[in-house]
Amino acid sequence: MMRDTFDRFSVDERRLYATGFSGGARAAGTLAQVEKGRIAGVIGCAAGFPGEVEPTAQTPYALCGTIGNEDYNWVEMNRLNRTLASLGKPHRLLRFSGGHTWPPKDVAMAAVEWLELQAMKTGTRPKDAAPSKAGFNELSAGLRTKRIAPLSTKPG
Repeated sequence: MMRDTFDRFSVDERRLYATGFSGGARAAGTLAQVEKGRIAGVIGCAAGFPGEVEPTAQTPYALCGTIGNEDYNWVEMNRLNRTLASLGKPHRLLRFSGGHTWPPKDVAMAAVEWLELQAMKTGTRPKDAAPSKAGFNELSAGLRTKRIAPLSTKPG
């Protein structure tokens, strides 16, 4: 599938992201682990790492998780967030009102925007001062006003 996508579209291979919902989130994480650094970020919707896999300091991608406040994976996602913070890995956990479901559109867009901000920080996306500052300000305002709660212990 990736080869077909690269053949058909202009793709920045330094900014590949994977996402999925629940078991699909675990599959996205597995893909990122198997691809050993080719996947820059994962958006894990309602689930974290696959099976018995635990994050390490060598985990090769940024993780943005999304979780509903009534989701049965709530404890897992918060625990994963704390683990990633202790490892110093780039991460964000966005909360929304709801159960075990895909995030609302604004939360999903905030996750993509956060991954793009990570790309600017690592140099895989050009750092245009105005757009990155505007994007950061918009993302921060959205996180505050829409009650999407970031749980990471450090900015970004």
